[in-house]
Amino acid sequence: MKTIALRILAILLTAPLAALRASADFGLPRVDWDASTERLLQPDATYGRMRRIADGTILCCFQMASKSWVMRSKDEARTWESPVEAGSGKAVVAANPELCALRNGSVLLFFNERPHDEGRTTHFTIRMSTSRDGGRTWQARPEPVFIAGTQSREGCWEPAAVQMPDSTLHVFFAHELPGQQEIATMTSHDEGVVWSEPCQASLRAKHRDGMPVPLILQDGRAVFSIEDNGVAPRDGEHPVFRPTIIEFDFAGSVGADSPRRWMALLDQLSGKCNVAAPYLARLKSGETLLSVQSNEDDPRWRRMAVYVGDASAKNFSHRSLPFGLPPETNGEWNSLFVKNADSVIALTHATIKGQCGLWCVEGRIVRANQRTGVSDKKGEQ
Repeated sequence: MKTIALRILAILLTAPLAALRASADFGLPRVDWDASTERLLQPDATYGRMRRIADGTILCCFQMASKSWVMRSKDEARTWESPVEAGSGKAVVAANPELCALRNGSVLLFFNERPHDEGRTTHFTIRMSTSRDGGRTWQARPEPVFIAGTQSREGCWEPAAVQMPDSTLHVFFAHELPGQQEIATMTSHDEGVVWSEPCQASLRAKHRDGMPVPLILQDGRAVFSIEDNGVAPRDGEHPVFRPTIIEFDFAGSVGADSPRRWMALLDQLSGKCNVAAPYLARLKSGETLLSVQSNEDDPRWRRMAVYVGDASAKNFSHRSLPFGLPPETNGEWNSLFVKNADSVIALTHATIKGQCGLWCVEGRIVRANQRTGVSDKKGEQ
């Protein structure tokens, strides 16, 4: 009788959770990935990101041969012009490029200078280039946006910018502090000419907030995704990351216990798998997408996984694998581009069919009771 009573109690306790989940992800669309669209965008490139600019052209930036590059597509990402150099420096890698299309038609490219021989005189910096002709040519800002230290333990990483509804610009980046890492932000009121001093946007004390990606939600609120190593137990000496969403608080930094910080995934992960490098995007209908690089399927490999969340960037579920399972190598430094109301492009750095570089694949947004004719590689996991 005691065993039966315990089982009944377990059912009663878990039923509300099941009902809550069903309510939370009811009505969210899914993404069906079309294997026939998978292709190599650029050999030997990594860290790819796409952005549509004012005239409808799609730009794709990436890191290759220690420089940042941009290429253009006038036919909805089917074909691409030759890449042009948009960011470089002496004795550094121009890494982690991110595009920001402004309402005035200009385009900004932010990138992270990383010294080849750290610890000497060359600094880690956040830099910016500007294009006023649709991404055909780029002019570097003479001075860095931000200058960090000369060693990685005092460096800066992964800049990403967003233009707010009031046209103010914010650039976010990870910044090393002694024994911890913050997300810092800087502000410009003149489209990137002059920048404020950095201020702290988020910090989980004695942990590492990293890889910010800002996004303006449909209701105008600003959020950013991060990888957060303070919500899961360590794997021996190694930190374990989980994707976390932060609502940007203009009044001050978002700490560990703030209601403006929440774990992204509806189904929390067990074990010591790493789910890192999150990237946020928003569908035309308001729902949000989140990509990560994850080794939850196999600890030997990092794979791109995509989740669908609600219009508040919460309750991410409907996990899918754009490039299939298993891959031939790691799928890393991923991103998403919402091409139109019905389709999205996933980008990853991987070796597929023996070719290493920046790969992409297209997916169709599918809602309840909607059928598609695409070839789904793996479907929901």
